[in-house]
Amino acid sequence: MKTLSTKITVLLVVILFTKVGIAQNQVNANGTSFNSNLEVVKAQISKEKLSLVLYEVDKSDPKYQTDNCTDCPDGKSLILDVDFKRGFKFPIEETDSVYVRVSNLQESLAEYKFASQEIDEYESSRDRAEEAQLKSNAEVIKAKSMAISKQLQEGKITPDEAQKQLMALMEPQFEALENSAAMKNLENIDEYQERSTYSINFYNNETLTDTETFSGYLYIKTFNETTFIAEYRGELIEECVEKRAASSIEAEQKCKSTLSQYLPDAEVLSEGPGAILINVKIKTFLNNR
Repeated sequence: MKTLSTKITVLLVVILFTKVGIAQNQVNANGTSFNSNLEVVKAQISKEKLSLVLYEVDKSDPKYQTDNCTDCPDGKSLILDVDFKRGFKFPIEETDSVYVRVSNLQESLAEYKFASQEIDEYESSRDRAEEAQLKSNAEVIKAKSMAISKQLQEGKITPDEAQKQLMALMEPQFEALENSAAMKNLENIDEYQERSTYSINFYNNETLTDTETFSGYLYIKTFNETTFIAEYRGELIEECVEKRAASSIEAEQKCKSTLSQYLPDAEVLSEGPGAILINVKIKTFLNNR
């Protein structure tokens, strides 16, 4: 007969292993939980990038590639990518507090806005009369260059003489172009300063939707060769996959029911605040640092 202390010990062991088992793979994307037994948990790193790929169902498995597998489950999936512009420390431990606060979508929109402003400033500062004169001079030089080339082909001048004539013809134009307002304006165009970014895409096979992060923060709590723990909180954009949108007119209308406040001229299924929590044991780890 087991003593009370033995029973307590057994109970503690059961509780401990139950907690460990539960903690093996915990993924919750905006209220939707993944199956804890993920078939694919793959992480990859380089000097400036990290990626994490999670699949409930491993589509590369031959058992899902047979002709009679039309009813095979799709499974949910999540793909996370981070681009650290100045590199990152690895492994990441809980004390490191790695936060990335700009999404890839945000960065793309910011870079487009920046480039548009630079172009507008360049256009407003152009000297049209000067540009017209430079173009006219270029046409004259082109015609004279062809005449020099013809003389060379006919043997009327030597290659050295042809080269001297061409240089004498083009040097004033090069100097005028170098000192032109157009060239100075080009030199004044600023280069966009890229920031570290993250992106997370979540596919839900139950609702046939793709959800992508637009803004907010990604906090990577732990990342080593065996474990990845992170959380995201911010604004999410949810869109239907083509299969759902094409299923009926009603579905198509539903999938375009929200005019995006983030993406220009885009219609989406929904937008709003959300969270993604990840705590997984890595099955495949690739280190390309």
